[in-house]
Amino acid sequence: MWRHLGEDGTTYIRHLRTFYDIAHDINPDIVVAAQTLVGADYMDYIYNLSDAFYGANNEPWDAVSLHPYVWNFTMEEYGRHLELNYDRIEWLRELMIERGDGHKPMWITEYGWNNAVEHQAKNLPNAFNWLKRQPYIEFAHLHMLHDWNEELLDAFGLMAITPDRYGVPRLLPESIFYPKQPFYDAFKNYPKDEVPDEPWESGVRYFSETGQTISGRFLKAWNERGGLRILGLPLTRPYPREQENGSWLLVQDFERARLEFHPQNVGSWSEVLGTLAGTDMTAGRRNEQPFRPLENCVSTANRDCFVETNHSLAFGFREFWLKHGGVATFGYPISEEFDELNPDTGNVHTVQYFERARFEYHPEHAGTEYAVLLGLLIRDDLQESGWLWPEPDSLLPTARQYGGAQQLASTNH
Repeated sequence: MWRHLGEDGTTYIRHLRTFYDIAHDINPDIVVAAQTLVGADYMDYIYNLSDAFYGANNEPWDAVSLHPYVWNFTMEEYGRHLELNYDRIEWLRELMIERGDGHKPMWITEYGWNNAVEHQAKNLPNAFNWLKRQPYIEFAHLHMLHDWNEELLDAFGLMAITPDRYGVPRLLPESIFYPKQPFYDAFKNYPKDEVPDEPWESGVRYFSETGQTISGRFLKAWNERGGLRILGLPLTRPYPREQENGSWLLVQDFERARLEFHPQNVGSWSEVLGTLAGTDMTAGRRNEQPFRPLENCVSTANRDCFVETNHSLAFGFREFWLKHGGVATFGYPISEEFDELNPDTGNVHTVQYFERARFEYHPEHAGTEYAVLLGLLIRDDLQESGWLWPEPDSLLPTARQYGGAQQLASTNH
């Protein structure tokens, strides 16, 4: 929609309405922002269009965002603090209150400077200090982590690109970045005493192991269905995922499960369901002996037979399945027990697959609650798909090398 912003307001507001409605169908808790690069005058125009098309107080946004740049600010040139266009922020806020949107937050989705690093370093703490004092600003995004080309007009980054052998700082998959001092240190050393170690919102749980959080409906389902013991750590934030029928669902990935939000089931236990990860990941193995349906299965005191899948479940795996949620958590068995190499440990374990899980027997834990463990199906799937960094202990989002920054950080530990 970016090209329509400021050029064709009617097209922009219609696209925004479409996106807003679809996004809220997928996730009723999502926050959609209307964007203005200019400020209050343009946003007033967008308010008028929304009123004309959809009626008053029916705007297709939950927040308003702004880019209050003063790219080349220096105190020497301007003579007063103008690290950000503070007036433009306040005028926009006044408009939101006047229009009945005072309860909605503002987002500063871009700000920064492209002048000398000494000026960038001076501007940053002053901008931070002002932003922290504005309770209506939900977040502010500094533009940007690193430069993306050699143009001085685009030199907003905290880090610069190490030039290639021709002396040109080109942005490539193998690019290495180095800190732009003193700008980098001004950001790195800004006091964080007011920032809590864990998220402060109620109903949010943070996991330092993966840098991810769980909240809302997903946290409720995660707690009810075994939490860390059964589902594992969160590996992603909630995100929309396309289904086989072309529809989209909001999902969140954990080490051992992928949870889906089904808005048509809001208010019921089934509003969050686990995907059939076990079924999906063994789709090509149906002709292997353990996955072939049993022709004659007889239930006993220690063995249950399931006509739904024509497989059975017995002894220790049966006890674990019953204790931790049964069909609702794991689905039905889709194989019998058999021995399989675990790629994570390099050991052979007795395993059994279910619609939503893989059970593993670990004799080294015999007699404890950890004799049966669940396979890391989703983690393995994300790694094979290239979504996760191949080194398990790394939280870096891409395979690029942040060489200079890493070296700098390592010297301060």
